[in-house]
Amino acid sequence: MSRTDIWLLCAPKSATFDVQNFLSTQGLNPKWKPQPHTPGCLQTRFQTSLSEAQVAKLVSLLSKSGVVFEVHRSSAEPCLLLGHPGLGLKRLAVDASGEIVLRIGQLERLMRESDGNQRELDRLLRLETGTAWLDLLEPYRLETTRVSQLPRAV
Repeated sequence: MSRTDIWLLCAPKSATFDVQNFLSTQGLNPKWKPQPHTPGCLQTRFQTSLSEAQVAKLVSLLSKSGVVFEVHRSSAEPCLLLGHPGLGLKRLAVDASGEIVLRIGQLERLMRESDGNQRELDRLLRLETGTAWLDLLEPYRLETTRVSQLPRAV
């Protein structure tokens, strides 16, 4: 069992029943709030202690239900699990401060796969560090309906 921070960023109302049933079997009863970015969807954030098997079951259920989520496990090997219906599931190794970690073996594999092409290496690095997932999850990180986004400067 390790500390697990779970943020269900955007759950369709149809999926919240199954998710809530699973969480209640773990003794969890989070408070759901409206998702300001996507009307008709809900979000919740909570911390708990779950085993690796319990986290795997939860992540599988969330992925199958079309929930946008972020799960941060603080265990012997901390990791960040990201899920988005359009991209699927991504597991990222993180250090104690939450920064994404790439191991030497991963870098060597990426360099071999890029075959000396700098653009391909950049693309593979973005894929390996979960940039697409992080970019898609960012707009969902609003926690209350009173928060409004500032217009972008051109």
